Amino acid sequence: MQGTSTATRWKRVAAATVSLAVIVGACGGSDSDDSDAEPAATQPESEESTEAPAEESSESETEAGERDPNGILRYAGINAPSRLDPHRSTLSQDNDKLFLALDRLVHQAPNGDPVAGLATEWEFIDDGATLRFTLREGVTFHDGEPFNAEAVKANIERAQTIEGGTQTGDLAVITEVTVVDDYTVDFSLDGPAAALPLILSDRAGAMLSPASFDNPDIDEKPVGAGMYEVVEHNVGSLIVYEAYDGYWDKDAQGLAGVEYHVMSDSGTRSNAIQSGAVDWTIVDNEAYDRLAETDGLEVGLFDDVAYPNQPLNKSREALAIVEVRQAINHAIDREALANVLASGYAVPCSQPWPEGYVAFNEEIGCDYYDYDPEKARELLAEAGYPDGFELELLDTPPSATQRTEAITAMLEAIGIDVTVRELAPGTAGDVWLAQAQGDMLSGVWGGRPDPGQMLALQYGENGFLNPGKHRSDALEAQLLLVNDQNLSAEERAAALQEATRISVEEALDVPLYFPLLANVWSDDVVGAEAYLSGKQEFRGVYIAAAS
Repeated sequence: MQGTSTATRWKRVAAATVSLAVIVGACGGSDSDDSDAEPAATQPESEESTEAPAEESSESETEAGERDPNGILRYAGINAPSRLDPHRSTLSQDNDKLFLALDRLVHQAPNGDPVAGLATEWEFIDDGATLRFTLREGVTFHDGEPFNAEAVKANIERAQTIEGGTQTGDLAVITEVTVVDDYTVDFSLDGPAAALPLILSDRAGAMLSPASFDNPDIDEKPVGAGMYEVVEHNVGSLIVYEAYDGYWDKDAQGLAGVEYHVMSDSGTRSNAIQSGAVDWTIVDNEAYDRLAETDGLEVGLFDDVAYPNQPLNKSREALAIVEVRQAINHAIDREALANVLASGYAVPCSQPWPEGYVAFNEEIGCDYYDYDPEKARELLAEAGYPDGFELELLDTPPSATQRTEAITAMLEAIGIDVTVRELAPGTAGDVWLAQAQGDMLSGVWGGRPDPGQMLALQYGENGFLNPGKHRSDALEAQLLLVNDQNLSAEERAAALQEATRISVEEALDVPLYFPLLANVWSDDVVGAEAYLSGKQEFRGVYIAAAS
């Protein structure tokens, strides 16, 4: 029977009526069911303290059944983690694995609002030059070490300086971390930092035991202060977690443990949930329709601001030209992709936010780049490429292979000569980002907690997700305004929407559509809830005892 998602659902677009083969033949269509997300939240005003609200459980035990104290959740996820060291993790899709074991300074409510985590409140002081955190007392790491201001200082400084660090850009605005007392810490800032509280709800704010920094197995078994500790890790296939006895929030910690199974193939996941081999997973939309009628299972379409996309290496000669990037956007039949690859459970859109989101630009809309191959060819000729050019497209099989095939056909239809290179699972972050190889990637933008953070990471000159470090002068100027912590909520929303306009008009990305995540879980799983961030946190989830 069908469950109810706690998030507001977008309308389903027309059901798919054509096959992938037909779309490819007609130069339109492809994608996967992988996704992740991002939320907008009200930031604390300058000089005002923000006492973060506690997280609320979505359903009481009395309504849903008594909790089984020995309940183990078997979850099937799509992606193996790049690594479980949060300061060197290269994929936002690592978060659901990371956050089972690692708490952050700030947590997120399912709707994306910042709530108390290891910090109970925060405020901008000194005219916005300092961000002060008040820390939760009595917290210990899994190894028994105390969590305090010294631990925060050690973690932030490690994240800023570690070789191969992936959070350095997010934390660049912090120039110094000062221990005020055991449970108060100040971050000195050298620029606008409106996004920083929510940035610290992501990997940048994840806290490791400082005593574990040099552990040789930190990539596989991080020592955090989260609900569950990693006790077994078979890289690429299974992570086993056990409840940490000393965890500070017993209401959130509803399980005796979690088995996180990695199953990249959607068919494998749907078979596993139907057979009872796992208790909860994400499936493709055809399987969702079938499983919705299966006894013993609940289903829900979870909203997500993540999106499948075709990011570009704009340091390449042709891709540095805005008309070329605009041509590529006009070459893509987004509606066909959404209909076929998401079975219609998606909204085609050529800007990087769903309609109704705080950074969504109403004037630009979702169809700024309509499907127009003729216009695409004209733009290529205008840019000096009347006969097209060669483009290397990096594929991430198996999840994106169908999409890669369709995108290849669409680009070749306007004269671009595409060569596809398949990447080994889990290597996309290193090959595309660290090594800046390839011209285009069949990827999935996994979202970030704050829209300003997303804009800076994806499109900013120093953004980690901007291979080749292309610079847009207009966007760089707008990002300074977006991150001004002195703006009101309304002023910041307007600044975000203007930044969106710039990113779309300059074709800094190739967004495709916004999918609804098709979740299926056993009816004895209580607390399954949508996180707008797209990263399930499992807080308050438990297994109901047999009646």
